[in-house]
Amino acid sequence: MLDELAMNPDSFTGCSDEEILSTLAHEMAHVWCLMLAEPSDEAA
Repeated sequence: MLDELAMNPDSFTGCSDEEILSTLAHEMAHVWCLMLAEPSDEAA
C-alpha cells in the first residue's frame, strides 16, 4: 500500500519550520488513523 501527503508550499509562506513540521505530523496522524487505528465503538 502506498500513501501520499500533498502539501502545497505556497500555503506555508511565512511559516516557521516548526509550524510546517507540526502540520506534517498532524496530517500524518490522519493517515495513521485511517489506515491503522481500530474503529471506535461509536463508528459501529
